[in-house]
Amino acid sequence: MAFVIRAVEDVLLPRGLESPDLAVLQATHQSYRALLLQPGGPIYADSTRIGPLDVAAAQLRSDFLLKMATERGDQLVITPEYYLPVA
Repeated sequence: MAFVIRAVEDVLLPRGLESPDLAVLQATHQSYRALLLQPGGPIYADSTRIGPLDVAAAQLRSDFLLKMATERGDQLVITPEYYLPVA
């Protein structure tokens, strides 16, 4: 599989979205805030899903993480790709 790098505007504009004004997206030396999470706990994996064993608890933790990032003004939140529940 080829890895394709595209400009943020090229992805957002066709969807009617404006490009966010985030320091993390600017090619400068300006600082930005990031919140990183390395979750603990058992992981579940089968042929259809990999992620936290307790999805409900992970959803609560994820909601708290994103709320905290918003309140702190973090511009980037990083979790393992398997962790953040998507409904």
